[in-house]
Amino acid sequence: SLNWCGGVIADNGSDVDISPTCRFDLLLDKNRSIGQLNFLFGSKYLRLCNFNLTVNSITGHDSLNHIKITGTGVLRMGLVHGSQKTFPIGKATYNPVSITNKTNQTDTFTTSLLDEVYGKGTCCSPLNTPRIKRTWLIAKGNGTSNAGDGVDFTFNWYKDEISGSIGTFRMYHYDGTSWNKINPVSSAVVDTAYFTHNGYKGS
Repeated sequence: SLNWCGGVIADNGSDVDISPTCRFDLLLDKNRSIGQLNFLFGSKYLRLCNFNLTVNSITGHDSLNHIKITGTGVLRMGLVHGSQKTFPIGKATYNPVSITNKTNQTDTFTTSLLDEVYGKGTCCSPLNTPRIKRTWLIAKGNGTSNAGDGVDFTFNWYKDEISGSIGTFRMYHYDGTSWNKINPVSSAVVDTAYFTHNGYKGS
């Protein structure tokens, strides 16, 4: 709590500014819900540890200022229909995911990250096929399948996080037993550094 103003860690919808002069990364000490989180370019992370952070919105994020996945904690934000938000998460590196909600209803999305693609989803041996060595763990509050035009995702990575030669970039979903390729309504890859999948209608 040394880095929190007065040793008080914000909660109950309060906005949080991470000062450019702060000395340490901020550590979450329990599950918390805040308003707007503002990174003010002090090159500091907010480390989730093993706790969950619910945020209304986040500004000022980049490769040196973002949410660091350091345990089992997740980042959660709500999206009304038609809105887009970036979940600025990273583990070893900065790998944000942007989500656009086009399901005709408000929903809450939860994100986390793994620095590999594992044969059984979140554990065991890594795959040995060409891949981006990242797994974005995404869930939503409404457990039903997505209606409307679904959900759009944009995944970001660094080129050295690609293993092997990928011919066609596609999103895969682990169903508890195996990895399944999800064909998008449309997709785009820019300079092999990020991939956009449009129109996901899974649950």
